[in-house]
Amino acid sequence: MKVLKFFLVPLALIILISTTACDQDQLSNQPQTQPQPQTQPQSDPQSNDETSLIVIKDVAVGVIQRTASKDNPSKWDRVSIVNLSFNQPVLNGEMITIVPTETTLPALQLKVGGVEKREFNINNERTLEDWKVELDEIKEREYFEVETPEGRNPDFPFSACALYPAVETAKSINTQKLTGEQIPEGESSKFILCAVDTTNDGSPDVVVIEAPIESNPEYTTSRFYLKINNRWDLLKEILPM
Repeated sequence: MKVLKFFLVPLALIILISTTACDQDQLSNQPQTQPQPQTQPQSDPQSNDETSLIVIKDVAVGVIQRTASKDNPSKWDRVSIVNLSFNQPVLNGEMITIVPTETTLPALQLKVGGVEKREFNINNERTLEDWKVELDEIKEREYFEVETPEGRNPDFPFSACALYPAVETAKSINTQKLTGEQIPEGESSKFILCAVDTTNDGSPDVVVIEAPIESNPEYTTSRFYLKINNRWDLLKEILPM
């Protein structure tokens, strides 16, 4: 399947359909820049379920990058998450939850160390915005030692979902174990990039889908879902234009 690299240019349309509180891959070789335009709120959810007090404003996808030591190329020296941008304004010092698609790894709470607001002109008709963020480096040894999944570049071994603001209870769910009743209606579990449980009930509250476009299967679309009051809402969708 050929994936449209709309990340390199601002050829993406973000559609907000969910009730958000604010204006809200596998990559085999090299990470791609993924501009995510600003969206507009529809309504104000109070929480993602009755036990949660945190309103998730935005969800994004980044790539885990591992850098080898110059003295020992066979040993990873640094691990970080790259190519991460949000539709909502993010401030330095805020915390972001990183949930890797590799479910053997723990979710992390990382501090924002840098923010760049970007603007993209689309067909000379409108300007879209996103906020590219840099997070603190990852120190957990599991991220240095985990094996690279088959078909992935060892330097960029897997993707990760990012939740803003941070949700400390978030953890990854094995997508192969999900049933049809646990995912958004009309979606297939085989296209789930990331599924996140934020309420410790074993079911996903955040789902990111990467699926081929029916009219042009060579290209993919990304859909971001939040479960709000036990109902799945589409937070945003990234479509090629």
